[in-house]
Amino acid sequence: MGKYSILIVFTLAVMLGVILPNVHSLGHRAVENYIEYAMRTQSHHLAVSGANAAATQIFLDPGWRSGFGKTKASGGSFEVNVSVYDTMKIRIQSIGEFENLRDTVTVLLQPSSFAHYAYYSKVEGAITWITGDTVWGPFHTQDVMRTAGTPVIRGPATTLKGTNPSPSAAKFEGGYLDGVSIDLPLDLSYTENGAASGGRVFATGDVWLNFLGDQVEWKTSAAGPPTIVPISTFAPNGVILAKEGSFHLKGVLDGRVTLCALGDGSLNQGNIYIEDDIEYAHDPRTGGTGNILGLIADNDVIIEENPANISNVVIQASIFCRTGGLTAENYATRPVSGILDLLGGIIQYKRGAVGTFSSSGGIPVIKTGFRKNYLYDDRFY
Repeated sequence: MGKYSILIVFTLAVMLGVILPNVHSLGHRAVENYIEYAMRTQSHHLAVSGANAAATQIFLDPGWRSGFGKTKASGGSFEVNVSVYDTMKIRIQSIGEFENLRDTVTVLLQPSSFAHYAYYSKVEGAITWITGDTVWGPFHTQDVMRTAGTPVIRGPATTLKGTNPSPSAAKFEGGYLDGVSIDLPLDLSYTENGAASGGRVFATGDVWLNFLGDQVEWKTSAAGPPTIVPISTFAPNGVILAKEGSFHLKGVLDGRVTLCALGDGSLNQGNIYIEDDIEYAHDPRTGGTGNILGLIADNDVIIEENPANISNVVIQASIFCRTGGLTAENYATRPVSGILDLLGGIIQYKRGAVGTFSSSGGIPVIKTGFRKNYLYDDRFY
């Protein structure tokens, strides 16, 4: 029995002699790992702080590119370089350092696209949103939002100057906030340059376009003979510019195209006229992702009064009007024309009218033109 006791004691001593140093070593390494993790985390936080400081400085002074030299903070330091990246973007590279451990954070800033709005206006005028009008996406106006009845805004809604009446009976299903100022950009040079370098430029006069899938039928006079070519040949990068003229548009698009109509300041130039429905060959709501249309007008996008446009109109595009808005030709006298069904977005300087209404027993009723159904295409977000 005594021999076995001695053997057990000896075995335990050997085991403890092996295990205890390993336990001690593992505990030591765990502490070292924790300390290193804490220092690396601190170096990352310093890099993030430097990037945030640079982004704030750019917000306050958009032309600032100086960056920050080595700046002490929280027991370590950060250093930030700021540079122009790919023409329209700003690259921020921030290096945080703590106890000789370094971490780098890179941020790429670019102008927010106004295509992330389902509806935007700088000037609303006296036009009213009424019962039956629906906007399925982000909404903003720099003006007063006038309402009658219960229009529905299904995305986040903001205004600079509130609503009339206040409070409004409108249904803000995505929330509502007033006092928010978001001004409209006016520079179209980026699009002009795109048309000049790989797109298509028409120096003067109007252009008629009828999209036929991945082809386009085009002409430069209303009665002229059309030419049909692939879009990839007509404008390889998809940007088409009427420099001193307007576009007349219809068809089914299979491709990615931006139309930009500029002008010489007169109202008969810089417009886009919708002759008939303009749709995608593959609907993004059912899985189609490759078709995108942008309509940029110096003045207005105008729904023509013609037989094709008196029984509903479909427009699938994101629309930008620099000095005008989306409107219907003869909106106050044309017959009741059904629904203006927009899939995309409308971003405009001044809201255009697409119809009129009267009140019957306190309920707004369309008298002329269109009722509105604006559905946001969230691929533009």
